This record gives sequence, C-alpha cells and structure tokens, in this order.
Amino acid sequence: MSQKSLTLDQTKAILDSVSPTYCGAKWTQVLFQFHLGSLHNCCLTPAQPIDKKALFNSPRLIQERQDFLDGKKIKDCAVCWKAEDKGYQSDRVYKSSEPWTQPLYDSPQKLQTKDIVPSYIELSLSNRCQFKCAYCSPENSSSLYAEAKTFGPYRLKNDFNGADYLERSSNYFLENDDNPYVDAFIAWYPTIAKEVKNLRFTGGEPLLSHRLFEILDLL
Repeated sequence: MSQKSLTLDQTKAILDSVSPTYCGAKWTQVLFQFHLGSLHNCCLTPAQPIDKKALFNSPRLIQERQDFLDGKKIKDCAVCWKAEDKGYQSDRVYKSSEPWTQPLYDSPQKLQTKDIVPSYIELSLSNRCQFKCAYCSPENSSSLYAEAKTFGPYRLKNDFNGADYLERSSNYFLENDDNPYVDAFIAWYPTIAKEVKNLRFTGGEPLLSHRLFEILDLL
C-alpha cells in the first residue's frame, strides 16, 4: 500500500482502523526549530521543547503517540478535533496522506511508540537572514530581529514583532551561539539517515547558517 496514492477517504479509513484519533504525523514528521529550542509535528500545533537527549522520542512525544493509539484527543490537536466535529476532513487526514507517511499503513496494527525515526524532517538551524519579509518575524529573521532591537515593536493594538520575548527566552540562540540542539542532531542523524526520506531546510536563510554544511557533510 505504501507505493500507491491514497484518497483522503482511504487514508481516513486506515487511520480509523487504528483509532479515531490516530495521526501519522506524530510518527513520521517533525520540524526542528533549533534556534528556538522547539519542535512541531504539525504547523497547527503549539511548539514543544526539544529534549536534547531524545529529540524525536521524548517522554512527551511517546505519551502523545500512546494517547493517539488509545483514541484520546490531546489538547494540542484541538484544530483537527473541531474540524472533524463539524464533519470536515481535518489536517490529521491530509498530513497522514503524504507519501512519507504511507509506509506506516502496511502494518498499522503494529505501531510502536518508542525509538521512532521520522521519515520527514524539516530543520531551521538559525534565524540568520538578509531579508525583512512582511509576513516574517524576528524569531525567524535576524534582520527583523536587529530592526526590532533598534526601533522596537510595531505599535498596533498590541505590540507586534518585538524582540523582548526572545531575549527573555533561555532557549533562543543567535547565529554565533553554540547551539546544543544542532550538536545533538548532528550526533543523531548518522544513526537514522537510511530511514529518512525527506530532509528539508528552512530558515532564516539556510545557506547563511554556518551549521548547514556540517549537516550536508553527513548526507
């Protein structure tokens, strides 16, 4: 089945055969934002802290996988539950229909929760970027960060695109900082490389990160 294209209805039927809340993204997809010390399995969920020792297999992620297998609705995925309660196809189905997720469905009843290797990895190594795109933010653009440091946030109804909250964060790493999360990934990646199908870099501007080529050397 992993070699075929699945419709959304077919995907949902497979998901529901495991549990009514099972989502393949929790097993196969991750965005690491190393400069923020955070990760997401999905763009609709809140970020959670990276566990340097476990990365994709932290106690929290393991518990969330088990909750999905048990049919529990975790609060971080409220967007999908609300959509499904109204009768719509949610991102739980859309994300789970991606080709890098489908190999899971060859044996959906044999799913494990520990020692999982993601087949799709997206990496944000730093916020270093030469642009100040209007839709971006200081946390993802060093140029916007420098501007916010100089001029402060936009004075809207609420202050917008300021830098203060980043400076208060103990997990925010500037480009010239030694980043333990990147170090942990570089140590981990050679052990999982054969199982990773998609490795994507985002930013900031990836080519401006001095750590990018350390990772490319591992490929």
